[in-house]
Amino acid sequence: MASRSIICTTLALLLCGAMLQPARAAGPGEPIRVGAVLPFSGGVELYGQQAKLGLDLAARDINAAGGILGRPVEVIYADDKTRPEEAAEAMRSLVEKQGVFAVVGPITSRNLNALMPIAESSKTPLFYATNYEGGKCSRYLFSFGAVPNQELGQLLPYMTRTFGNTYFLLGADRVWPHRMFGIAQPLIEKLGGKVVATKYTLGTETDFSPLIKEIAASKAKVLLFALKGDGMDFIRQADEAGLLKDITVAFLGLSEVDLGIFRGKGQNVVTVVPAVATSEDPAASRRSSRRPAPLQAPVSRCRTM
Repeated sequence: MASRSIICTTLALLLCGAMLQPARAAGPGEPIRVGAVLPFSGGVELYGQQAKLGLDLAARDINAAGGILGRPVEVIYADDKTRPEEAAEAMRSLVEKQGVFAVVGPITSRNLNALMPIAESSKTPLFYATNYEGGKCSRYLFSFGAVPNQELGQLLPYMTRTFGNTYFLLGADRVWPHRMFGIAQPLIEKLGGKVVATKYTLGTETDFSPLIKEIAASKAKVLLFALKGDGMDFIRQADEAGLLKDITVAFLGLSEVDLGIFRGKGQNVVTVVPAVATSEDPAASRRSSRRPAPLQAPVSRCRTM
């Protein structure tokens, strides 16, 4: 999914250059500073590092091509520690002390909720490239990630038609899983399906065997899975326990960077992704790294009157 990160970030940086305000303008040749509020600790640092890779590559390519309006791009990183209060403090510091024109990030929805008021009060564009449950509307929020109609709207009909109509919903006790499951349940019912149970983890679990036994006992045909970050080892343990022979995982937000965590396990996992960087499909290989694949979520901006 690195190509997706590069695409989204490049667009974000180009928009930053186009939106420079006179009050923040610097002299010719001075760098355009873009802030990045990302988790480099606290539980989902894998995705912070992935985002940093995309940002670094995009900035390098833009600068190699002459920058934006003749000025180089400089990305200034801040660790939000996967906590809203840290994210808010990081953004305030980037805007007020570092003078950034825009901010890329964060990863979690809870931290996004913490940054939105700061983006609006400081009139700083906020570029969000994570899979997004939707619901926020602001002239300063630009969303690049897949939204529910592009993820659940594609995944649930296929799962119900192909594997069965009984669902066990498993997610982390975070904003994104709660919101996605709230959207998923009526969609499942509309498809003639049933949610037999919904469970949220605390983020402190290392042994998932009690939960695996509970899911097996439910006899659900589909496990709708939104347990990224600190719960990713569930897949390996579930496979080793034999659970994935009897249930198919509908994985929300899976990307190629996650696969190493499974340690070669993870049969019967289905997902919807905007692009697959390692795909051997001729249609994918013909596309350059600067062109989005067919399911790439479009740049969206919510307008307020």
